[in-house]
Amino acid sequence: DPAVTGPGAGPADTAAAAIIASAIARLVVLNPLPELCRRHAARLGPLLNSIAQHVTPVDAKDVRPAGMLVEAGTSAAGAPPQCETWIGDFFLLEALHCLDRKGLPC
Repeated sequence: DPAVTGPGAGPADTAAAAIIASAIARLVVLNPLPELCRRHAARLGPLLNSIAQHVTPVDAKDVRPAGMLVEAGTSAAGAPPQCETWIGDFFLLEALHCLDRKGLPC
């Protein structure tokens, strides 16, 4: 979860968070929702809200195109990542598409 801070939290990996959000999104559209999935389903909203804090523009000086997921992956020596990758963008879009369409085609 990119919103987790404090000792041991490490740098945000928004691509990993987007992959997790996509997997949970695939579960929450099941009807009926299996009991085992309920606790994960409850975390999807907060996780997506947290990921949204890492989408461009991140501030008034950000000149990158809008909608890019940043802080994806890890950098050398544990430094916070300052990059964007298509992997996180893809899985975030997949999660949102799945929720919007109530599922994904097989």
